[in-house]
Amino acid sequence: MNVSYALGDVVIYNGVKYQVITAHVSQANWTPNAEPTLFAPVQ
Repeated sequence: MNVSYALGDVVIYNGVKYQVITAHVSQANWTPNAEPTLFAPVQ
């Protein structure tokens, strides 16, 4: 199931918090840890 992410959304993936830096609709291989153009770790 694809999920729409808006700029600034925050997600937690594998216990790490990420902020969406490019609005997009998810794809199976676009995980936050694999797509630095879509997500940035939150410090």
